[in-house]
Amino acid sequence: MTFNRFLCLRLLSTFLPCLLVGQGAWAQLPDGSVAPDFSAVDLDGEAWGLFSLLDSGQTVVLNFGATWCFSCWADEHEGALNTMHNAYGPDGSGDVTVLFLEFDDNSTLLEDLSGSGTNTVGDWMESIDYPIIDSAGSIHALFGGSNEPFACLVCPDGLVTNVPVLDFDTLRDLCLSGCDNAVNDPAARIEHLGLRSSCEDSTLATINMTSLGADTLTAATFNLHSGNDTTEVTWTGTLSLDSVTTIELGFVPVPGPWNVALTSLNDDLRNFPLDVDVSESIPTKTEIEVKLTTDHWPEETGWRLVDDTGVVLEEVEVGSLTGQQETTLTWDVELPSLGCYEMVLLDAVGDGLQAELYGNYPNGSLTISNIDAGEVASLELTWEGGEEGAFFERVTGIQADEVSGTDEPPLTHDLRLYPNPAHHTLTLSSPILAADFSNIAVFDMAGRQVHLPTVQKQTVHTRSLELDIHSLAAGMYLITCGEGQNTKNLTFYKN
Repeated sequence: MTFNRFLCLRLLSTFLPCLLVGQGAWAQLPDGSVAPDFSAVDLDGEAWGLFSLLDSGQTVVLNFGATWCFSCWADEHEGALNTMHNAYGPDGSGDVTVLFLEFDDNSTLLEDLSGSGTNTVGDWMESIDYPIIDSAGSIHALFGGSNEPFACLVCPDGLVTNVPVLDFDTLRDLCLSGCDNAVNDPAARIEHLGLRSSCEDSTLATINMTSLGADTLTAATFNLHSGNDTTEVTWTGTLSLDSVTTIELGFVPVPGPWNVALTSLNDDLRNFPLDVDVSESIPTKTEIEVKLTTDHWPEETGWRLVDDTGVVLEEVEVGSLTGQQETTLTWDVELPSLGCYEMVLLDAVGDGLQAELYGNYPNGSLTISNIDAGEVASLELTWEGGEEGAFFERVTGIQADEVSGTDEPPLTHDLRLYPNPAHHTLTLSSPILAADFSNIAVFDMAGRQVHLPTVQKQTVHTRSLELDIHSLAAGMYLITCGEGQNTKNLTFYKN
């Protein structure tokens, strides 16, 4: 058998914590221990001293990890530590400091932290928002560590509490109420709201903001970045502790990434970044085949299909495919209607379906095909493990624009709406030259139909309908196109 370092590291990081727990070998300091002091310098050259942080009234979270550790990588993907840092850290309310301490001094290089080395599972420097301290094996040993990753926190009184689960609510409770550490300055978290795919060439960037401090929020500013454009967005209102508000930031192009940063709360400077990548959609019929070929670790893989409101229609949960390694599985899925959907392929440890990295194992794959008259008719999407690389989630939109069993696409096939937002004229365009625009209706958000002057036009390649919207009040409107099962709903904004 050929020795494979990556495979050994994978198995070690997956099973070592379980073995240590089973043998009672967890060695870190027990809850209530007095923390030892330490000083260290992070990758950016900033010095950190534990007792100095505690003396300033902060709770300090210590995340001991290794670049080869898959379970540590999965914890980072969950984002709880980044959220704690961004909401309560130095660029937040200033109540909590979070540190990542890479404890494997013997085999880890700086290249491993950047994701380019041979002893790593990803780009830690890109994924982690909070300070990274390399060569922290001696600090790890001070807190009772040997070979295992773990997380603990130190309250301002200097006492240690081990963190059993790295989720945000647990961390927040332990760091604040568990340490009798109140947040008096404005604090908030922001989260993306909506799908990560779109059937249109633009989508409305939307977030939820949650108040996390005792100080009621009354104002916030954001910078929305998309391509080369940056837009400042302001919010005013009243948001008390643990209340949530939805904020529409503006339209961004699809496909592509966008970023928003919370830059102030109640006129206090903040820096809470959020990155979102929106995928375009593939056209399909209303009946599709999902075919998954598992790799050598099928228990890590799953998928889900959701509608345009986020409701899960079909799901194969991670863990449910245990024992079916290197097996091809198929599911026939009937989409309930024409419209937009989202397919998400899941991998629990973040390495995707690229099993060839760990030895003589075939990569996995996923395909989506149309079904017509009970037969697989055409292949629309292929994700190959070796080509897709590492991922926790791979997303694509699905635009069901044709009913299975029909030859001609309906009016709603590839229907475009532009510009959006619009001020004077809005255009609906279809590649179907015989398109009938008689079943078009416009409604305001109260459900009242509004009647607008229209002009139909035709070129060699398209047929379009221009709507005169200059008389409409500013706001969002709904257009319904087609009828019956071929109905499609579109929204537009009037400036």
